[in-house]
Amino acid sequence: ARIDGKRPLFVVFWKKRDPDLSTVVNEYYVEIMDRIRYAEENYRYLNKGATSDRGRILLKYGYPSEIQRSDVGGYTKDHEIWLYEGMRGDIQFVFCDTRGRVLYELIHSNMEGEIYNANWKDILTAGAKSY
Repeated sequence: ARIDGKRPLFVVFWKKRDPDLSTVVNEYYVEIMDRIRYAEENYRYLNKGATSDRGRILLKYGYPSEIQRSDVGGYTKDHEIWLYEGMRGDIQFVFCDTRGRVLYELIHSNMEGEIYNANWKDILTAGAKSY
């Protein structure tokens, strides 16, 4: 696929998001590429990477201030809770390996516009076993 005709659109897109026009480097572009690289290296299941739920949240909101992971041998399904302190109050994203396949899906967040499930804790414990 040729993108020659779209090149000016890409240039404008990234230039609009450059936080410091006095530098040669677009710091926002560098940050986004870093997030994509991290997602591709760490969320490999089914080669989803940056398109996985965790990858999408990482790209959209950045690195969380804290990640709480389920205890190995605990009585819940494997999960991660990402906390973003100070972002519109405190925002959390709950990812759970609902099917035991190392695919962490977003099951709850208190961020406006994201999936909300008041019973998310039930998902963590439903049918869970001690490994």
